[in-house]
Amino acid sequence: MANIEKSHLTARMLNAAKDVLGEVKPESLRVAEARMAKIAEAILTIAGQDKHGEVIIGDARLYLNLQKNVARCSLYGLKDVGVLAADAAIDAALEAVSEEVNRVLCFELL
Repeated sequence: MANIEKSHLTARMLNAAKDVLGEVKPESLRVAEARMAKIAEAILTIAGQDKHGEVIIGDARLYLNLQKNVARCSLYGLKDVGVLAADAAIDAALEAVSEEVNRVLCFELL
């Protein structure tokens, strides 16, 4: 199994989210970056469990969905980010890393 790093996943997801969000305040980008980092942590936690044969696929998807929903709610609360833009940013972020993540895992997570 190949290794993926949190900083790599976070950067790729943040760049994809920035493309969707456009011009937003630096504070909003910091919130987005923090949320992308938490999603990356969730992915790495799942990958670690998968490496040791401890992952339950339904639980892994539920855990990732929880992190996605927390990220969405965090972005919804920003004054310069609309609801549709927040949803699109999260979707774009996950799409940016989906191929790499799914290749590393033994199942399709994203």
